[in-house]
Amino acid sequence: MPVYVGGQPVALYCGAQPVALYRGDRLIWPPPPPAVEPLTWVQFDGQTGIDTGIDQLGTPSVFCDFASTAFTNAQFYMVFGCRASTGNADAFLLVANTGSSRYVFQFGAAMQANTIGTLAVNTNRRTIQITGKTATMTVVANGNTGTVTATSAPPAKPGNIWLGCGADAGVPVAGSMFVGQVFAFQVSKGGALVCDLTPARVGDTVGMWDRVAGRLLTPAFGTLNGG
Repeated sequence: MPVYVGGQPVALYCGAQPVALYRGDRLIWPPPPPAVEPLTWVQFDGQTGIDTGIDQLGTPSVFCDFASTAFTNAQFYMVFGCRASTGNADAFLLVANTGSSRYVFQFGAAMQANTIGTLAVNTNRRTIQITGKTATMTVVANGNTGTVTATSAPPAKPGNIWLGCGADAGVPVAGSMFVGQVFAFQVSKGGALVCDLTPARVGDTVGMWDRVAGRLLTPAFGTLNGG
């Protein structure tokens, strides 16, 4: 028996997919999700961070396109990563060190600090890609390729990679969070993208759209602006 809404025939579907109601060719229920509005950047204000849900274990490669926009009283600003243990150990973390005016990649069970000499701390937009997470990791900073030789053993404990801050044992580190814009962020494992974040707005909410998972990642605390 046909089903009618407003005098128009509709089709009712069920099974593996949720029930859907149509009026002609127009979906009535469930309502379509809000459109994803692409943005150029999102602004981190030093009081927010996004948990990517991607564990640092294995051999992740990370790409980040970002620009710091302000430096206040803190010496260290954590751009992305984590330290899986208390006491700053089991690290996979990019830090802006304003004292040395260089970015530092903290790595391994002993949190070895590796200064990236080609990447000065300033407000310029820059890109960085860290590949390998082994004894010798390739670092491409603003197109300049170098290496980081790790003397510390790789991190042995799980911990999610955060964007806009670092986390110690899953707890974001207050007072050392990134202030600036992020234009893109990617994590690969085994040569395959597992996280591909791009700035976006869905409805009234600004966050990073994950093109792998097809969902908007929003801050675990605080809010983001974008444009």
